[in-house]
Amino acid sequence: MKFVVKKIINKAILTNKIPCDSKKVQTIINEEYLQGPSSFNILPDSSIIVADECDNKLKIFSLDGSFVKVINLDKNAFHYPIDVISRNDILYITDKYNHRIIAIDMSGKILWIAGGYGKAKGKLKEPYGITFIDEETLAISDSGNARIVFYSINGTFVDFFGRKGIGKEYYESISFKTKVIYKLWNNSVSRFQTIDTNFIDSGFDIGTLESPKGITCNNDKIYVCDYSGRLQVFSVKGELLKTYYQNREYGENLFSYIQWIEVINNNIYFTRELGNSIYVIEKDGSINTFFQYKGHYIEKFHFHDEYIYFMSPWERKLFRINIKEENSATKDTKNN
Repeated sequence: MKFVVKKIINKAILTNKIPCDSKKVQTIINEEYLQGPSSFNILPDSSIIVADECDNKLKIFSLDGSFVKVINLDKNAFHYPIDVISRNDILYITDKYNHRIIAIDMSGKILWIAGGYGKAKGKLKEPYGITFIDEETLAISDSGNARIVFYSINGTFVDFFGRKGIGKEYYESISFKTKVIYKLWNNSVSRFQTIDTNFIDSGFDIGTLESPKGITCNNDKIYVCDYSGRLQVFSVKGELLKTYYQNREYGENLFSYIQWIEVINNNIYFTRELGNSIYVIEKDGSINTFFQYKGHYIEKFHFHDEYIYFMSPWERKLFRINIKEENSATKDTKNN
């Protein structure tokens, strides 16, 4: 299969678009309620649901952070719930170390379970992110199997796509060419024959995914955070449309350990594990630091009304900041 692959190799222009006044960042949920959260989402009723992986529970809070309740399963407890989405009062959760997807109602009643450990069709290994593709279909980043798996909202396996292996951009980079492994590759009879071919039986596989994490769907495109250091964009049929990757010779690879993603108005927002920034790839392809909170980690995040809500798993806290006010303050400063 031939892929249409485009990449970013230029040094990013890191302009902070939302200046951060730490006094304006609100801590709305703190470590009193959280043991080790992995992610959160904002439900249709504007409440917040947190997947607290270290406590193996889902916890609901009001939008201002007031504790509401814990959702306990009626049986078959979680083993590291990672991501959660909701539609029509049904929650869909990636249950990482049980290697499965669970659908439950708001009381915790299990409606169905799909997956189970393995590589076969319909099986999973350490599922991570989850999103809706359409009204009837879920997409899951099957991290341990390096693929994206589709299920119906009723739990029936539909299809999967993904080829394990790092992108050819890495093999063309100075980062790779300065390593000892390059000599092994360079002497291999299985190197590239043409730009469109893969390595042959050498173990240096070119692929579309290595360790997919956060995932979202927008305008019939699937955006996947690949922990190997690239952001992959696929069609809903699994065709690779674009790769975002930055060679180290152009500066720090902003896609290293990329973890969570949102797409709004064709702007791509993403965060990195143990990073303190939300980055944005804008419509013109430029990369900027959209928001930075120095001294704090920013991982899972969501835009809701005039706020950015963002989570620091290691601090066991959920924060928010009014970006409408910050934007207004920035404009006023420039005008003055």
